[in-house]
Amino acid sequence: MRSDQVFVAPIPQAGNLLETTLGDVLPYPYGPYREIDWIEIPAERCSVALGLLAAVGQFPIRQVHSGLRVIGYTW
Repeated sequence: MRSDQVFVAPIPQAGNLLETTLGDVLPYPYGPYREIDWIEIPAERCSVALGLLAAVGQFPIRQVHSGLRVIGYTW
């Protein structure tokens, strides 16, 4: 189901990162990764995250006023 809601949540623990879905974590228990439009990393964590994300290089990264946004897909 498509929703324009934005959720704020801490990083899930490694055990809750399943192959195709998140685990039993809020705000979207067992939600498939394919339904996540973007994930935003706060500005205070950008310096570490940018290096790690650049090494993986699988998704586009956009600089936004509040930090970094990793784009899963756009509509």
